[in-house]
Amino acid sequence: MHMITRSCVLLLWSQLLTSVTCQDCTLEQFLNSRHFDSNFDVSGLDATYSGGKQVRVPCSVGYTGYFKLICTEGNWIPSGRKCEPKSCGHPGDAQFGDFRLVVGDDYVFGSQIVYECNPGYHMVSRSSRRRCLADGWDGTIAVCEVITCEIGGQDPNLYVSGLTPIGGTIKPGHKLSFLCAPGYQLDGSKETECLPTGQWTASFPSCSGIPCKVEPLSVGLRRVGSASQNLVNPGDILRFLCEGGYTALSDSASPSSKLTINDICPIIPAIKCDLALASIPGTTYDPSYKNMFSPGETVRVTCGEKHWILDMQTTVADVTC
Repeated sequence: MHMITRSCVLLLWSQLLTSVTCQDCTLEQFLNSRHFDSNFDVSGLDATYSGGKQVRVPCSVGYTGYFKLICTEGNWIPSGRKCEPKSCGHPGDAQFGDFRLVVGDDYVFGSQIVYECNPGYHMVSRSSRRRCLADGWDGTIAVCEVITCEIGGQDPNLYVSGLTPIGGTIKPGHKLSFLCAPGYQLDGSKETECLPTGQWTASFPSCSGIPCKVEPLSVGLRRVGSASQNLVNPGDILRFLCEGGYTALSDSASPSSKLTINDICPIIPAIKCDLALASIPGTTYDPSYKNMFSPGETVRVTCGEKHWILDMQTTVADVTC
């Protein structure tokens, strides 16, 4: 009787030990423990593991580590190294530029950098941003090129000082100065400077002709057309006619005079009067030694016997050029 009782007690104790040592561990236990964080990828783990089971917990994409769980008496015992972000290493320096971290504190998975060009340079890359991904940095190192100012169309009468040789670049800080051709005046700034933005501080000026003032006309000279216009522009043509009793002194012996105002306004030459001497016997002229008179000069005409001046009904008359 005692032997049977002892055997039953030993059997019960053996069953109790077996139930304790073989207690299962669950995934939920791990998820609710202080050992779990979002860097683990538990999508492939089972819901329950038997006692003594060793389970490796993989890392999420972009993270690296070696972490293992051992199911002991219904509890998880951790070992190994938790998952940490993968390092992408240095992203690379841009020539004539720099970069800064805008997301994260190190060059690891999930961080982002932005390249910035030095003053006087601008970015020609498609993107200035790079991200640290699971397989390294995306994109490429940014490319910065020097900022230049372009030379546009120029007024044909504008002289520009400070231009670079053909094919050369005009960088920020470069200055140009302007001057117009003789007979033209500058409409705009005398100087401009290339800015770091690639723009000029002032637009290129233009040149306009300096108007010429028409001087009072001499006696015997009459202007034809635009009689009331006192200012004319370079290239304009003025036409004059000699009044009755006067002829123009020109190689063409034309009864009209045509003067071209050049870039620099010339002084209109004095017009002289050519007195046509009548071949009438007895007619005299005082002074008698010339037949060319300047404006304001006077000549006295005296008719001979049996002759008189038709318009004045007299034999003596003074005529002023």
